[in-house]
Formats: sequence, C-alpha cells, structure tokens
Amino acid sequence: MLETESNIGQQEEDIRAFLVNPECRKSFDKFFEFCFSQTKQYLRYLRACDWQIPLEKESLEDSLNDLSYDILGSLLASKRDAPFYIIFDYFKRHGITAFMTVDEQLLKSDMLILLRGFIKRELGEMRKLSNPMAENLKRSVEYSFEKLGSVKTRDSSAPEKIFLKENETNLRSDKELISITSLNEIVLQAFNISKTTPQWCGKVFDLLNERKEYQNCLVRSELISMMIKVKSEFVDAFGILHGKVETPRERHIRNLSANAITSALDCLKKIEIARFEQKGRIKAIDSGRLLAGCRRYLEDKYLNGGEDSIPSYFQQLIPDVSPQDYLKNFKYVFETLILNADERIRELLKREIDR
Repeated sequence: MLETESNIGQQEEDIRAFLVNPECRKSFDKFFEFCFSQTKQYLRYLRACDWQIPLEKESLEDSLNDLSYDILGSLLASKRDAPFYIIFDYFKRHGITAFMTVDEQLLKSDMLILLRGFIKRELGEMRKLSNPMAENLKRSVEYSFEKLGSVKTRDSSAPEKIFLKENETNLRSDKELISITSLNEIVLQAFNISKTTPQWCGKVFDLLNERKEYQNCLVRSELISMMIKVKSEFVDAFGILHGKVETPRERHIRNLSANAITSALDCLKKIEIARFEQKGRIKAIDSGRLLAGCRRYLEDKYLNGGEDSIPSYFQQLIPDVSPQDYLKNFKYVFETLILNADERIRELLKREIDR
C-alpha cells in the first residue's frame, strides 16, 4: 500500500502522542501499529538483502508477524518506574525530551533509526544462538577486510560501505550500487576460485573493480550477508544443512521473472529516465539511484516474497532527501517509473507463461 502524505502526517502525530503520554492506551495502540508495520517492512527489506531471517512457519506472513511481535516485545519492555525505557533513554541521549516542541518529522526520523538499529541487533543475537557457523565466518571476513586494507565510510545517515584503500580514487561514485543479484554472482564466482576466506574477500573486490557499471564499493552488511548465504548454500549442497527445494515450475517462473525485471529496467533507463532527464525533472546524478531503487522494489516483489512501500525504497537509496523534497521533487517520477516497470513485467510474464 502506498504511503500518502496524509498517512505520513498521521504517523508523525501518533508518534508524538505516544511520546507525550505513553500511558494512554489509545496512543500506545496507534504507536504499536506504526512500529509493527515498520518492523515487518524492514524485515522484508533485510530478507531481500539476504539477511538470515529466522522463519519458523511455512507461511512467510505468519513468520514475519511472529518475529515482529518478538522484536517489539523486547523494544517496548518496561522497568519499574521506567516504562518503555529503551525508547525514552534513546531520545534522552539525543537531547530530545520536550516532545511537544520538537518537529514531528524529526521524531519520526529518530524513531525509525532506533527501530531499524534495534531490529538488526536482535537479529544478530538470534543468529549467534542459531548459526555458529555464520558467526565464525563473519569474524573471519571482518579479519580479512582488515588484512586487505579496507576502508569503511563514516556517513551516519547512510548504510556503511566498504572499499579497498587502493581503489579510493576510483570509487565510481557517479554509478549505482551493485544490485543484490549481481552481488550474488560475483560473491559466488569469487568463492569458486578461492581457497581461503582472505582470498575470497580479495577476489570479490577484484571482480567488482571489473564491473565498471557499478560503484567500486559495497554496502558492508550486504556483502557479509551474501558471503554467509553463499557459504551456507555450499554446506547445504553436501547435505549438512537442508532447505526447501524449488520445484522445476517455481524455478522456471523465477527465471522468467528475473529476465522480465532486466528487460523492464533496461526500458526505464533508455526511454523513461532519459525523458525525465530531458525535461529537467531529475538530474543525471540521481538517475542511477532511482533505477537502483526501482530494481530493489521489483526484485522484492517478484523474487523475494513481498515488497515494502515505494517511499521506503527511495529512502534506502537516497536517505539525504527530506520527506518534503521527496513529495515535491521525486514522488511522481519514482512512482511512475516503478508502476510502468511493474506493468511491463506483468505483460511479459503473462505472454511467456501463456505460451
């Protein structure tokens, strides 16, 4: 469901109402509804980025619901004389206590930062308990990064990226970040030609350096998650781990979907994005990021089990744009691109499946 301007405004009011009067049941219910929706959306996004999300039921929806309730149960915990202490301690540390005088958009922005960080920490703790192999590999990968002389970005408003120091003057910042699908390809290719974890890490960056169409850096969490995924699948192939096997029809439809996404994105880039640039609606520097946002939305919808709200994909790729600027300058363009690509994909799939 698309988030309208009125819905966004209502969310901001609900957050303020809870922070001002957390003991009011009506305010708490509205606040919980917001947190539950955002938690579920973010879990879907992390799953699309190949985070290991513990899904204990056959239904994805039921599993995400249960996991969201578990996470919020910890986030909304209370102590004696300190209700919802995690939330209020967070705002206090950031100097925000006079909730009636603080801008509502700032309250929502800070609440989302707290919520998403808490979700990742909770998932991290769950992984430590359930997957010691993944934790060991993560430590080995982090050590390998250090040995390779990697550098991390320090921009707190965006996901942490990592690159090799030797490539610092060749980051290709005007290009888009590598897609999840392409990242999977190079991580798997590097794995197949490496004998040790440090070699594997080095080969990933060597292969990325050859992909001139992408930035020469990676989102750190995405890279680590993908390496864990590839290693887990390798272990699975030898019968140590067991997962659900795709049927031939599911595999066929998945391949058709991936091809349709590629075709739709190519059409967007050559025709629609170019037209918006010519009209002055968007700058060339934003085109790659908008296309990457479209790709993530479409891969979530057709390949990863469910999409989030369209604005959330924009926020993930271009976090430095305010909600007002998004509504004024980007909303129409971004949603038009996604909806047109979605329509093209459905037409392509219908044509192929009906053959």
